[in-house]
Amino acid sequence: MKQKYLLALAILGILLVSGCIGEKPKQVNASDIIDNPQSYDGKAVTLSGVVVRNVGNFFGPEYELAVFDNSKEFNVETADQIALIPKEGSSLLDLSRTVSYTFDGRNYSLIEYHAITFEGTIHYVGEASDSPPFYFEVEGILEV
Repeated sequence: MKQKYLLALAILGILLVSGCIGEKPKQVNASDIIDNPQSYDGKAVTLSGVVVRNVGNFFGPEYELAVFDNSKEFNVETADQIALIPKEGSSLLDLSRTVSYTFDGRNYSLIEYHAITFEGTIHYVGEASDSPPFYFEVEGILEV
């Protein structure tokens, strides 16, 4: 009887721990993250949009995700943009292969349009004059 009780406790403990470790990313509205990035700090999320590579001489992230809620009304010049940084140490995540637009500080140039869904983690870093207050650490590409 005691062995069954201990076995049940061990199984329950394993299930609880494995459920907490493997947090699945959830699809969220980018506008929610932009409005309140602190509440998403450390959260696993999926975001969709097109990748913009900043090629001008200015401070800020090299890659950004221009996000949209409705692709039929998408305009890269007015879309919300979130800084993208590939997960450190991941040689498989080459964001240069996912670029749809380049931005030189004044103009956007279309390279090849393709919407992409990424999974990763939001990191809030606080307000700064030369960079966004948060970034999206890309851990994987779900859809191209």
